[in-house]
Amino acid sequence: MNSSYPPGQSATRKTCAQIMAGRNWKRMPGREIRWHAPDDQDQSVVEFLPEAGPINEFCSVDQNHRIQIIKCADGGIISYEVRPGRWLHTLQPIAAFRNRIFEMNLMPVEELGAFLETE
Repeated sequence: MNSSYPPGQSATRKTCAQIMAGRNWKRMPGREIRWHAPDDQDQSVVEFLPEAGPINEFCSVDQNHRIQIIKCADGGIISYEVRPGRWLHTLQPIAAFRNRIFEMNLMPVEELGAFLETE
């Protein structure tokens, strides 16, 4: 696990509203609390949101896709590499973000609480 974002630094994390500002985010069909950036699928999260903060990178459970995560003060960004060079960037509030991280099974459950820790 890449632990580039230590707990206890939420004061430096951007909010979801700050991340949304100046970019085209749309509600995901059928998912009222998740947003996606349909115009920026050819950019990794580093290119798309260079100012958003440290990125944690994981491999999907099947080891076929990269997943990049940025924690926000009140939620987070989860970017999926759906195929080489094509990304799905999603933004969700804290409860949905935590739930999605848990569902993706990216790390042992013993590490999950520390990773998701917020102040």
